[in-house]
Amino acid sequence: YYLRKSLAVHRSLLAAHPSRYDRLTSSLAFTYRGMAQAYRQLHDYPAALRYARLSGANSPADTLRDMASFVLPTRAYGLVAESAVLLDIGRVAEARPLLVRAQHLADSLKMGLTSSDGSFELDATWARYYVARNEPVRAETDWLTAYRKAREAKLVPLRLSYLRALADFYAQRGQTEPAGRYARLGLALSDSLSTQQGAFHVAGYEAERAEQAQQQRIAALRLAQVQDAARARRQRLLLGATLAVLALLAGLGVVLGRANRQKQRANALLSQQKAEIQQQRDQTTQALAELH
Repeated sequence: YYLRKSLAVHRSLLAAHPSRYDRLTSSLAFTYRGMAQAYRQLHDYPAALRYARLSGANSPADTLRDMASFVLPTRAYGLVAESAVLLDIGRVAEARPLLVRAQHLADSLKMGLTSSDGSFELDATWARYYVARNEPVRAETDWLTAYRKAREAKLVPLRLSYLRALADFYAQRGQTEPAGRYARLGLALSDSLSTQQGAFHVAGYEAERAEQAQQQRIAALRLAQVQDAARARRQRLLLGATLAVLALLAGLGVVLGRANRQKQRANALLSQQKAEIQQQRDQTTQALAELH
């Protein structure tokens, strides 16, 4: 599924960016080889052969540099991939001219066992070819060459694959001593790889736990910040409400004070008027008494 998605992406990129045809074609060829390998594992050899041929199909090159950097290496990888599928289905004679062409390109370009385009398993494919041809001496030479290159390049997966192939090769010929030796080397390398993977998983688990703890601390800090902000907001609202009540009370006090002062003045005026009326009444009474 993912390889098919990758193919679709590459094709759309090729359509959108024709100026980058060389680099995109190299990447597309890598995907085609992946498809071929996947179909080999599924034993769908017609599909594997189709994608292997596509991976080595000729592509245009604008300069000699492009030819040497992209086109010819891609062609060599494709020839090896196609040869491997032909050997899977027993078409041994058809594989030889492809391997010869791939060898010529590899020697001319000084191609190594691995590059950015993946593993270039030319020696191992030659070994499989000679095994199919029942030429054990030449097969042994190529298997040992492939293993030596993988060991020098420190390519553990290829080393393990070639150790197992060597053990099987010697076991099928009844050579128990070298078969046992390479089998033990393969087991030791497999155990070492498993130990390293286990340590990697443990380290990954510890890193994941540390990341989780860090995320929990960050979440707690964020929660505390949110709570502090909410608390400060409540305090501001409470203070605002208190100030509003105080202002209301102050305004009410002013109103009541003014009303009280007005009442006092009215009472004083009324008392004064009563006193004046009483005084006038007293004066009138006195005048009446004097007349009699």
